[in-house]
Amino acid sequence: MLAQNYDADKHDPTGWYLSEKLDGVRAYWDGTAFWTRNGNVFNPPEFFVKNFPSTPMDGELWTG
Repeated sequence: MLAQNYDADKHDPTGWYLSEKLDGVRAYWDGTAFWTRNGNVFNPPEFFVKNFPSTPMDGELWTG
């Protein structure tokens, strides 16, 4: 999904965690692996994901 303008009449953010767009890479965590929007796999080091939940998450990887 690409970013779109927020419209309070169309979008209800209740129950979502939101953050500003930084200058990172979009990533999707499916509970076991990281994926790009195009379906490529990220290979993070084990220490980075060892405490990640089994719940899917969608967000941005940023190192800065």
